[in-house]
Amino acid sequence: MKTKHFFLSILAAVCCLSLFTACGSNDDPETEPDYNRAYVAMNFRFQLTEDMLKYCYVELSISNGKGEPTSKVINANDLDNGYCYAQLTSAFPAIFTLDRKVTLKPDVDFSKIESIKYSTGYQYETGYFNASYQYLPNDPGVTKEELNNLTASGTEFEALVKEGKLNRTYTFDFNKEGKMTVLQ
Repeated sequence: MKTKHFFLSILAAVCCLSLFTACGSNDDPETEPDYNRAYVAMNFRFQLTEDMLKYCYVELSISNGKGEPTSKVINANDLDNGYCYAQLTSAFPAIFTLDRKVTLKPDVDFSKIESIKYSTGYQYETGYFNASYQYLPNDPGVTKEELNNLTASGTEFEALVKEGKLNRTYTFDFNKEGKMTVLQ
């Protein structure tokens, strides 16, 4: 009887050992995370003022280098704390172009306006993703900010707009490795 219990105990131990070995084994090879840039995402914002929207039409045209650009005349509902946002995403290589065109509204007598607040400010930030659309936190991208709040008389502002000095075009060219060149 003791021999029978001994063999059953050995058999149970062997079965349990093989069960633990099978459950604990990982036959899949360890894979390194993919840290290679494949996609870029960009958040871009133009700084606008209430006066600019009151006295001007501000048109924002956005292109991701594929197809026709989208254009929109900005109104107060499009602003978030004085900014108009654009979000773009593309695989490398990529070219993003953002164009702001400011034109005067008709029937405004700028000689009667004492002062107008305006801005040429902007901010952008980029983030990178791998081929599986996983964010690459160790590859922080680029952030740049140039904010300003300027004031001019009505006639000075009118001249600035007519001369195209409030128009802005930014082109961001990303090569196949994700290196960015900014053209202004």
